Amino acid sequence: MIISHFNRYFEGKVLPQIKELLTNYGEVVELWCDCPLDIEKKYSEKLRDVVHELRPGCRINSRIGNDCGDFDSLGDNQIMTFRQSRPCESPITLNHTWGFKFDDEDWKSSSLIAERMASLASRDANLLVNVGPRPDGALPDGTIRILRELAGWKQSLPENVLAGSGPSRFAQNFDWGYSTTTGNVLNLFLKKTDRPVEISGIRNRVRSADVPFTQNGESLTLQVQDLPASLLPLARVTLDGEPDITPGFLPQNGVLILTPADGRISAENDSADAAGIFGVDGVRIAGSSHMSVARDGTLASWHNPADRISWQVAFPSGGNFRVEIVSFMPFHARPWVGDRDVEVFMNDLPLIGHRLLPDRLLEGGPHPVMASSLGVVTFPPDTRGIVSLRTSGIFSDAARIINLVELRFVKVKD
Repeated sequence: MIISHFNRYFEGKVLPQIKELLTNYGEVVELWCDCPLDIEKKYSEKLRDVVHELRPGCRINSRIGNDCGDFDSLGDNQIMTFRQSRPCESPITLNHTWGFKFDDEDWKSSSLIAERMASLASRDANLLVNVGPRPDGALPDGTIRILRELAGWKQSLPENVLAGSGPSRFAQNFDWGYSTTTGNVLNLFLKKTDRPVEISGIRNRVRSADVPFTQNGESLTLQVQDLPASLLPLARVTLDGEPDITPGFLPQNGVLILTPADGRISAENDSADAAGIFGVDGVRIAGSSHMSVARDGTLASWHNPADRISWQVAFPSGGNFRVEIVSFMPFHARPWVGDRDVEVFMNDLPLIGHRLLPDRLLEGGPHPVMASSLGVVTFPPDTRGIVSLRTSGIFSDAARIINLVELRFVKVKD
């Protein structure tokens, strides 16, 4: 009988060390794995069973492999754009390094970390913050500064606004910030406080708010300009009962954000062969033959012209809207490349189409996030129906790698 090197390693080193960690050092509530993606299922299952036998209350992350985890871990520094059905966390570094690197002084801002915390809380998920200590165990000065600023911000918040709150009750994301819910209170974390914020679709009567407000039917306008400076300012709105929010997708504060996880994918014609090799505008590309939603909620493999993703939308007031595509590079340290034509339809009629261009860099680092403008369209009042999106042409192999984060309609002056 031949015993593999990995099996000897697993039985002779992994399991004994796991048993030591779980039995010699008090209560353990979480085991965070970073197993190789191709680990055999029998090893994931054995590791899971040993952990749960020794510590029944210990939770294991999804990187144990083969769907044996208790909760999902996103990729390193990966954004999350929708609410998942399973418990989920997103791991983030404070600079570019998971351990310690003496010359890495490119620290993320405390406000960015606060935004990521609020964003995940609005989607009922957690943020896992990684710190890389020095060889002597001390934390770098940049880490200490960020953690102190975050601690001061959290201490300034009312209790149960982040960890003790529920997710957002709204169907779509906001461009101005994030929402969580505590009973009949909406907790609104604001990225923008330079102008009033309008929130649509609130059926409740507003009883009180931290800022001056006016309510007109289902539309609530908040005067947030005088909120105290903070890493991420908070405005709380108290309703006359549990939040009753109009379902569906409509502009919020003049911006309609449509995420792939909320859309419907259709592929009526298969233009790919069994090997997953297909041609677009004469370029033959290997990969998945149809678009799909990745675990972070972005749209992957959206290069087949036979595929569409669609959303049921409404533009009650109509108006002129700039159409934007937000995309990002999921592969570490790869440059963003557009090189594709995208078409948007309204009720199956062509609405607008354009080449993806690098118009605005929303987030840099190893996974660039780019906004690309397709142009401006006009909707009559009370426009309703189905908006859909497809890729109509790809002009380089690099262009197939980017993922779609969201489709945006941003109201512009008439």
